[in-house]
Amino acid sequence: MGKALNIPEPEPDLSFCDVHGHVPWIEGTFKSDAWGKTLASADKQHADFKKAGGVFFITCSIDLNSAVEILKFVEKHRDVCYSCGMAPQTVTYTKTKAYESEFKQWLDIIEKNGEKIIAFGEIGLDFHHAKALGQRKRQIDELDRILSIVKGKKKPIVLHVRNAGPSDKDMGNPDHAFNQPDAAAREVVALLDKHGISPARVLFHCYSGPSSLNEELAKRGFFFSIPSSAFGFEKWFKVSTSLPLERIMTETDSPFQHPRSMEPINAPENARYAIAAIAHARGIDQKVVATTTLKNAKAFFKIP
Repeated sequence: MGKALNIPEPEPDLSFCDVHGHVPWIEGTFKSDAWGKTLASADKQHADFKKAGGVFFITCSIDLNSAVEILKFVEKHRDVCYSCGMAPQTVTYTKTKAYESEFKQWLDIIEKNGEKIIAFGEIGLDFHHAKALGQRKRQIDELDRILSIVKGKKKPIVLHVRNAGPSDKDMGNPDHAFNQPDAAAREVVALLDKHGISPARVLFHCYSGPSSLNEELAKRGFFFSIPSSAFGFEKWFKVSTSLPLERIMTETDSPFQHPRSMEPINAPENARYAIAAIAHARGIDQKVVATTTLKNAKAFFKIP
């Protein structure tokens, strides 16, 4: 059962997909055994995913190093797709000179591997990993630049959007609008509008709200992916309950967002737990959710 949520376990024989994860995870942010546990190899994660009923999964880069390594991995597996991104956390934690060098190389990967890239992302804004006003403005400027480059390439865009939480207030600018609980999401939408990018082309990955935005964003035509952590953690479960089924997909954000633990030990096979959470929230059959979310993902990413 989902921790404290009384969600039934995923049913056997579900056909499903994981539209967002990071396989292989390129160490840097943490060591894979930092919690006393070790991630399975990327090839083992792929094998476990297929054994569990997985149809395809999408793996996403967050910086230059992961873009290079993930490209090698997807070339080995026809049922693994590649979303090429430069995450907002990378913007914050990379010094400007180094970032500019890496950004040019990242653009070169995009230009040389266009047929292998199914989407662009994760890109976006993260006001938890950028608390100071200057850091937040830098993220906005970089997202503006990235969108100006990818908007004409006619491929889906995968967003990482993390609004400022109660502990993320910029103490140097305590009254600034960026401290509001929906500020990052609204800044992202404003940039998409500026560049004329259709919401039907945009996925909010690991969507965390706030719920007050659900109806507005869904009506505009955006898509959302629900993480496996919705099975065991109320924050992600609650925010997903009022999203229309025809607008949602399933993901793991592996190795993060494990269905039962915040330890970075998640894997694509656990996207089934997002199905269980979505079905429980709506009181419908898990197979209906699996079929619908798989159909949504295939159509959105143009996967045969």
